[in-house]
Amino acid sequence: MVRRTVETLVVVAALLVAAAIGAGRWWPQPGTGLYWRAAAIAQMPQDTDITDFVGLRLRASPNQALVCPERLCQKAKSDMPAPIFPVSAAELRRKIGIVVAAEPNSDELGCGDDCAKAGRFVEYSPLFFFPDVIDVRVVEAGATSSTLAIYSRSVFGYWDFGVNQDRIARWLAALDRTIQKS
Repeated sequence: MVRRTVETLVVVAALLVAAAIGAGRWWPQPGTGLYWRAAAIAQMPQDTDITDFVGLRLRASPNQALVCPERLCQKAKSDMPAPIFPVSAAELRRKIGIVVAAEPNSDELGCGDDCAKAGRFVEYSPLFFFPDVIDVRVVEAGATSSTLAIYSRSVFGYWDFGVNQDRIARWLAALDRTIQKS
């Protein structure tokens, strides 16, 4: 009797975990789907709007990372310097799309009215598919060069164990390699 009850509980728990993982992937846009409903219930930031880098103020929690040119992010401190790439802003934006497409568990979301200079992405954690939101804006840095701002943050939790900062560093390194090849 006890064994059967334990087996039943294990099966039910496994089904619930599988359902949560599957449902977590159903997230067509920020603000919709299972995770956003759970975040709303937990009174966590909904993060449904594209980032205004000029007015950006970082959260108190350490589950975020930012790289941004000083002239763009006037109210938030960048975690690392924004590199300058020897390509136009339009080319840099195109390369960002290539880099993100190569990332596992990543999707590009709607970019609002400024798709030529901005992008909004989601990257899911490997096991439970928790979403992290990443906003990118490219900026001209001269006639033939450009730079960018990237704001990566977790939707759930207080800590991210460096995931967002690692993601930005990985994306910047991949951008550099992609640009060097062309």
